[in-house]
Amino acid sequence: MRNLIVISILFCSAFYANSQNFKSSEFAFFGGKSFYRFQFRADNQNEGIQYRYRDGYNYGVSQYFSWNERYSMRGELIAYQAGSQADYGGNAVSWRLNYIGLGGAYLFSVIEKNQFFKYRIETGLNVGLDYLLNAYQQVNSITYNLKEEGSLKPFNLRVGPVVRVRYNPIPKIYLGLEYRFDYGLLQIEDRDQEIGQKTNNMGHMAQAFVSLRMF
Repeated sequence: MRNLIVISILFCSAFYANSQNFKSSEFAFFGGKSFYRFQFRADNQNEGIQYRYRDGYNYGVSQYFSWNERYSMRGELIAYQAGSQADYGGNAVSWRLNYIGLGGAYLFSVIEKNQFFKYRIETGLNVGLDYLLNAYQQVNSITYNLKEEGSLKPFNLRVGPVVRVRYNPIPKIYLGLEYRFDYGLLQIEDRDQEIGQKTNNMGHMAQAFVSLRMF
């Protein structure tokens, strides 16, 4: 996790260093599926719980800024659902955590073709700071409101790699697909450290997007 924190600091430094040279290039809408689970560690209890992925949603809007044809930065507003599921004590347990957040990404083009079938493949690093809108735990048929109970921390900081491919069917319009891996750097349960536990979000996002080139 320390390596991820260092990478995040370098990302922010790169964003600031190049901010004066940015030009707004694209505005995009995106949406898709998310697949999250908890990464749980305990000193002496509940070690046998196996958390599984559960599916959810993600959607939002983003603005791209570029300073040349190969490198770009992205700012976004995103809403998504994290959570997990597990079997514990003979009960089926699931969690739904709904976040809204601000994010940024540093992207660079690794493959680009501008003849006939025009497309680009990009990769980079994505970071985000999210606010917990609501959260629910379901045990069999009973649902608990974790937000009202104050069981979870209100903010989540995530970081991870991103890969995207976009196709240019007509001038100034792009269609594409994107994959993200997200790892939460902050513990999400409010009493984790007090009772010797660590719980983090970890997940994947698959998205489709359409973007409009501004110039």
